[in-house]
Amino acid sequence: MSKQAEASSNKMTTLPKPYLWFWHPYKSLLDTVIDFLLGFIIPTYKMSKHPPSKDSKESVEITKSIRDGSNKLAKSEFKSKSKGFNKWASLAGCDIIECNYKISRRPLLKEWGLYRESLEETMPSEDILVKLHFPVSIFPHKQTLPEGEKNEVGCLPIDNLDISKLPNDVPMIVYFHGGGMTIGSAYDRSAMDMINKVVTSKSKPLIFASVAYSLAPEVPFPAAPVEGMTVIDHFLQKCPGRNIHIAGISAGGYLTAVTTMECFRRYPDRIGSSLIAVPMLDPAVDSMSYYLNSHPYGIANIKWLRWCWQSYLEMPTSKDTDLDTSTLYGRLAKDSNRTAWEQSKWRHTSIERLIKPIVGIPNGLNSKKAPKIIIITNEADCLRDDGIALAKKLEAAEADVKLMRCSGSHWLGTLINKKFYGEVIESWQEALFGETE
Repeated sequence: MSKQAEASSNKMTTLPKPYLWFWHPYKSLLDTVIDFLLGFIIPTYKMSKHPPSKDSKESVEITKSIRDGSNKLAKSEFKSKSKGFNKWASLAGCDIIECNYKISRRPLLKEWGLYRESLEETMPSEDILVKLHFPVSIFPHKQTLPEGEKNEVGCLPIDNLDISKLPNDVPMIVYFHGGGMTIGSAYDRSAMDMINKVVTSKSKPLIFASVAYSLAPEVPFPAAPVEGMTVIDHFLQKCPGRNIHIAGISAGGYLTAVTTMECFRRYPDRIGSSLIAVPMLDPAVDSMSYYLNSHPYGIANIKWLRWCWQSYLEMPTSKDTDLDTSTLYGRLAKDSNRTAWEQSKWRHTSIERLIKPIVGIPNGLNSKKAPKIIIITNEADCLRDDGIALAKKLEAAEADVKLMRCSGSHWLGTLINKKFYGEVIESWQEALFGETE
């Protein structure tokens, strides 16, 4: 019996009702209000009103507009004297250096044997930009310290850096920002808040490398994961004695999951840890958590998430027209990307696992040198089941994985729950440093 026939035979006498957005059993009033306001400050709902295509002038224009607004909002916090890099500098007892570190592109998919054909013509031609930050205290003594004014985010800017000269015993975090693979930037406020909480004294320096990966709809898959893998591969080759820690939130959680699995295959003893927060992992967008949290409000609303996957994967927008909605399978498929995903040109290819890492979990994750993996989910989040499904697959592979489940909406629930957020920080500290304070 096929999966669909088996599921269709599973009749349900009573279907669960989706949660009410304004009266949600897993959201506080504060969470609901902030999520609602953020949905207007960063109006992602406007993007889903246009065709999910790089050929749509309206889609590209509205996406760029929302990107500019969200990036301006993010940078405003970095300029604060008590937040962002200024706070990190205060904790470190010295200034923070920023380097616009550029990494050359190369045909990585062919090099790693992931795809038989070249996809270089679909990729951008310019170098990959990584915003590299670290305290002056670990700057190589033989190089000249930067002079002059701090930049707009409170850092000392430098143009060139020999990354191999930075001490190998300082953890390097390669970070991927969120934004549905369509918005966001390397200046990520959520990441900076976490860094400031992890770095609790100048005895715990970090190297923070935030990747400015390509965004859809202008630059669709597979550019973003290939760029992420190229960045990590570059740092691992340039610094043979260093382990890399990978982290990301939402769409960044997706890229973290993909790059962790692929780089572990390539470098099985070099990935120290992986923080996969509220990851966006299923292009079908048809899980129970999508159904239960199918409200149209907030930043990570269901219509926008479906639109993001369609834009990112250049999927057809065909819908299931003959659904038996008396079954769980049919009910979840309604208005989802399930048919579009099944018809996608990437389905059943060798690089499908770069979209859904759950279909290609590598061997050897039970070894002592395998990365420690932390997965965070929120109960009132459409993406909840994406993270849980990945955690279950990793547990079955006997990986060192810790699933941390919190109430509340997409990532906001984690930030509001101070006790839980503190536990997340402690778990990440242990993965980075081998101990907590």
